[in-house]
Amino acid sequence: MNQPKRIYITGGSGVGKSTVAKDLAERLGLPFVELDPLMWTEEGTGKRAPERERKQNIAELAAQPEWVAEGVYVGWAQEVWDVADKVIIIDIPLRVMLWRVFWRHVKAELRRNNRHPG
Repeated sequence: MNQPKRIYITGGSGVGKSTVAKDLAERLGLPFVELDPLMWTEEGTGKRAPERERKQNIAELAAQPEWVAEGVYVGWAQEVWDVADKVIIIDIPLRVMLWRVFWRHVKAELRRNNRHPG
């Protein structure tokens, strides 16, 4: 079986998408891509990038021959789903996910670098 060259990892916040995707990309020697910067103009502001820009960015990513991408997105990122050789959906218990998100915010607040304040 051939090694997948385009892998999309998805799931809710706090399930470990970034951790798994970074590790997998490193192990397979593939570029790692976060979809959040393609969605938001400025992280933590809640301001979406214009739809045309998001679609262009997704189309450019989808056209690349190799990547491990991670994000919670379905609708505007459908093209990534369509071309991925493998889609991995991480599903963990809600209590674990909420605990991870809570501690992520607490640690970021203490370091004064919370990308998602509030």
